[in-house]
Amino acid sequence: MSVCDLFASLLFHALSAILNPQHNRERRLAIVKTIMNWVLSALILWLLSFLPFMHIGFDNWITLLIVALVIGLINALIVPIVKGLFKKKRANALLVIIISLIVNAAALWLAARIVPEFYIEFFPTAIIAAGFWL
Repeated sequence: MSVCDLFASLLFHALSAILNPQHNRERRLAIVKTIMNWVLSALILWLLSFLPFMHIGFDNWITLLIVALVIGLINALIVPIVKGLFKKKRANALLVIIISLIVNAAALWLAARIVPEFYIEFFPTAIIAAGFWL
């Protein structure tokens, strides 16, 4: 199964879940919100690749969707752990913003290492891109 077939299957199942009248309205809205976040993340990466100082590159738009999915999965795993660490301590807003910036930059950098058709040349580029992400 190719990557295109996988995404076509994923999109088909998501659309069938949205259009299924047996699902309640909240579940359908959650699916639509997830798809919109996924597409907007890919769009942000596409727009960031046009900036000359960013040094972000990709092969095609499917690569951007894969990277957005990988970043979402990494954030879904890391963010609850980080929130759990700061739940016990009182953290000011600046510290939370800096930590979230570093976590998003690390997720972007790791996604560039996982997906072979996507690259970020420097880690500071990932930090700048994560700043646009916030």
